[in-house]
Amino acid sequence: CNDVAGRRDRDVSYHLELSYRYPLTDRIFITPGVLVIIDPEHNDENDTIGVGLLRTQFNF
Repeated sequence: CNDVAGRRDRDVSYHLELSYRYPLTDRIFITPGVLVIIDPEHNDENDTIGVGLLRTQFNF
């Protein structure tokens, strides 16, 4: 008998991402951003994680 289906996960994780694409030229773009994970691994005792991002795009 498997009782996993009857269990309820009361903790909830949230994944937030914010970014904006800036054109440097007609063919080069940079995209800074931030990623935030609240309650990682569905555990409210885990600390929030924040990550900074920087993406560069070259179009040929």
